[in-house]
Amino acid sequence: MALFFGVLLLLGCEPAQAAPTTWIADVVRLPQGDRVDLRLEAGHIASIRPAGEQTTPDDAFAGGGLFLAPAAIDSHVHIAYHPVGADLRAAGVAAVVDHAAPEAALAQDHGVAAVFAGPMLAAPGGYPTTSWGRDGYGVEVRGAAEARAF
Repeated sequence: MALFFGVLLLLGCEPAQAAPTTWIADVVRLPQGDRVDLRLEAGHIASIRPAGEQTTPDDAFAGGGLFLAPAAIDSHVHIAYHPVGADLRAAGVAAVVDHAAPEAALAQDHGVAAVFAGPMLAAPGGYPTTSWGRDGYGVEVRGAAEARAF
């Protein structure tokens, strides 16, 4: 599965000085998923427009006081168990690594780009198969050979 990297637009930081006026085209993704172009003036975000438009509409979002930051990748979630992928994406999380998801959940859309480790392997009667991990979140194996085979 391919992961994508986005950027967040956040308030309150002054970027370093750069070339006078430059468009950054179709490489920026807002947390909501929209792709946009940015116009930089003297290193500052001057305006934002929908990706691919050739003119800046009068109602284009002014970019004063904003800066770019890479989106986050949360490397320990249980997105199949606690389905908040759309909320994470809206908050600027570009991708997640899920731990202990049932095999049936691996092909589902979880609202955010995801890589799955699959079910948690446990000894018979072990954590998490006796609590939240039953129903496929945890799989009981009897020894190293069963674990490797699974």
